[in-house]
Amino acid sequence: MIMKKKLILLLCLIALLAMTAACGSQSKTFPSGVTSDDIVQAVLDADENTPQAEHRYANDSEQRQEIDTFTLSLIEDGLFEECPEFALIKEYALYICNSKETFEVQVLKAANEENAEQLKALLDRRLETLSGGDKSMYDPSFAGMMQNAKTYTDGPFAILLITPDNTRAQEAIEKLK
Repeated sequence: MIMKKKLILLLCLIALLAMTAACGSQSKTFPSGVTSDDIVQAVLDADENTPQAEHRYANDSEQRQEIDTFTLSLIEDGLFEECPEFALIKEYALYICNSKETFEVQVLKAANEENAEQLKALLDRRLETLSGGDKSMYDPSFAGMMQNAKTYTDGPFAILLITPDNTRAQEAIEKLK
């Protein structure tokens, strides 16, 4: 009888621990009002020495340039053609330094998480395009920045970070949640 009670108690403890772990592992989501431009701005605010962008794009801001399917293809793939993933983008914000400094933040919002994965693949291609260029010839930090570059999804957002401190950038993004 005592063994049965101990076994039941042990099973209840295991179940409680499992439920606690499951609740703790659930990530927070962005509030509905957070935009791609808000996420880019949070990263910029977290960086102490953000280089001046030569190109800043966003479709949800009056102060930013908009892009079309051909411009996106030029940015991501270095090709002047239609970008098939452009149709998946619900909202976007890009901060790109094309000068001799390497620093870039891109946030593409899709309608759903499946489309966000496809947009992440587009951002992965951006890393390949950058790596194949000659920027390393005039930017001494290029190799380190590219080695630490990161693409990931967070809910409907696909995010590219090429910053001196991607951990700090991600922490700034998490604070928006």
